[in-house]
Amino acid sequence: MTEVWNIKEWHRAIVSLTQAMMGAVSANFRMVVLERLDSRWHVKYWLEIESEEDREQIVDIDWYFADSLDDTPTTFEVVVAGVDQIIVPVPTQTLLAVFRRRERENGTGA
Repeated sequence: MTEVWNIKEWHRAIVSLTQAMMGAVSANFRMVVLERLDSRWHVKYWLEIESEEDREQIVDIDWYFADSLDDTPTTFEVVVAGVDQIIVPVPTQTLLAVFRRRERENGTGA
């Protein structure tokens, strides 16, 4: 069962994730979405192309994010979505885009 929106928890998680991403996001990152699944935070990263360096950065981001939330469980996943794939998250009470790069109409980075 999904928990009801708690603005203080969301603000803390958004700020924590944003701080964890500082200096780690490359031009290859297309979007980062934060989702609340029951009692844990789930972060989904979209990359334009596969990159071992970016995956290492994501592991670091996740570690800093989880550490800042004390005992709250976190999980993450990585999706490689080329520029031809359109990604549009629909914000809900349990899902929010924290980062999205500006893209041209054809999907490539601006």
